[in-house]
Amino acid sequence: MKTKKVVLIIFGLFIIGGWITRVVWLNHTYPDVTREVYEAGDVVELGEDVIYYESMEGYSVRLEGAKVWDYEDFMENYQVSDEIRQEVEEFESIEPPEKVYVLTITLINQDNIETGISFRDWYVQSSDLFLDLNEELYRGANPGIDTVSVALRENSEKTFHLVYNMRKFRFREAVWEEIEQYPMWLSVTAYPTKKMIQVN
Repeated sequence: MKTKKVVLIIFGLFIIGGWITRVVWLNHTYPDVTREVYEAGDVVELGEDVIYYESMEGYSVRLEGAKVWDYEDFMENYQVSDEIRQEVEEFESIEPPEKVYVLTITLINQDNIETGISFRDWYVQSSDLFLDLNEELYRGANPGIDTVSVALRENSEKTFHLVYNMRKFRFREAVWEEIEQYPMWLSVTAYPTKKMIQVN
């Protein structure tokens, strides 16, 4: 019986030692990305940094403002069409969000003639969660724009309203009560430099 316990303890220590070795190796082999944090109003050059594969060189973004809205107040303020409301509210798997985070950004294209930007790849994050773009409400807040992927002409800029889902079940109760003060960032690039703009 004692031999079995000793073997199990040695085996457990071996597993833990192997796991620690692997974590240390990964951290040395693949160092963390550099992070740059910007404030609202700063012009953030996307440069050669990427989110997935496409370089966004030539594009810049400026966060003009951010506001948390109750769902119904957002729908009324942005005069979202009945068609879009129906799409959101009849979505099969989940209810509409209780609140939304609306970020007003200005996208600037200095000299890119090859690629564009997919807002689907940008996300709002806190230290422990991510908010996803609500594409239907994005269309409602940006009348006449039917896609989350955009390409601007050279030397032009355009303002967009990005709408992110805020669902109560994803937040601790104390955080939800003070959600406007909860620190969050808009992540616009991922690698080699992660560029984030503080939204509140």
